Amino acid sequence: MKNLIVLLLLIFLFYSCGKRDKIVELPVEKIYVIENNWDWNYHYQHYKDNKTGFRVVGFSELDKNYNLKFAFRSSYDSYYTSVIEVTDSLKNKISDIIKKYPTDTLFSYEGTRIYDGNHYSFIMQKNDSVKTQICFLPEYLPDDLLFLYKCLYEDRQKYESVSKYEDLFKEFEDIIMSGPGLKPTIQFTPPVIVK
Repeated sequence: MKNLIVLLLLIFLFYSCGKRDKIVELPVEKIYVIENNWDWNYHYQHYKDNKTGFRVVGFSELDKNYNLKFAFRSSYDSYYTSVIEVTDSLKNKISDIIKKYPTDTLFSYEGTRIYDGNHYSFIMQKNDSVKTQICFLPEYLPDDLLFLYKCLYEDRQKYESVSKYEDLFKEFEDIIMSGPGLKPTIQFTPPVIVK
């Protein structure tokens, strides 16, 4: 009788271990969340010429193994970075959301309005030459992409100063400038004061 109970207990343990959800691999090589802005006072030479300056403020990177890294610039060009562990419970959800958006898309306001805040993009890198870009303002995202944005970028926590990401910031600026996002079509002209 004792052997039968031990055998049933072992069968139960093996059965319960086998029912765990399998962690799905990320369906892209990497996904980036990039924050950028247009700042007419970003560089002194832009200020003198009354031109806007484009720059990437921050980004996060999630690779195929669900390693999440992010970095951002302060207003003084300091770099801060951190690494966050993605829990197993989020991996399948992140993968499912990414699969739903296979093409370039824009989630923003329609019509004309003045907006001087930061803009954002998801860049899904399938291989070296294929990238899908979703440009957005967070308040216009559908719930699933808003969850992805908060999970991968907004909820970042610990920062430490580094300077090794300059090349990536520049690469993201080039990618976003060539995508479906905003183009530098507006030039600031200061008012003329008449006495």
